[in-house]
Amino acid sequence: MKIKAFLERKLSQRQYALFMSFFYTFVDRYLHAKWYIRGRLKLFWSRLWIRKNEFHSSLDMDVQFMFTMNERQQEKYLDDLTRRRNVAHRRDMELQESLLSKTTS
Repeated sequence: MKIKAFLERKLSQRQYALFMSFFYTFVDRYLHAKWYIRGRLKLFWSRLWIRKNEFHSSLDMDVQFMFTMNERQQEKYLDDLTRRRNVAHRRDMELQESLLSKTTS
């Protein structure tokens, strides 16, 4: 609050509006870059290995991250997510079958 009062005293109304415009543009770009980088890191981390549990949180769709992608990247992301979910489902089913066979024998 003190910064706003200081800026309003030192700058004219036009200069203050221009400063705030640049400030919010910078913040908007920073947050977009932050979301983009966070999404890329999360995607890299979840691709390191495919989990055995098909309901693991790394196999959830990240809609906020998808907003930073173009259509081609979204298609690749969804294809990769589907592939990883199918592999995790197969592993989960194999685990269930092995547990079932151990209990019956």
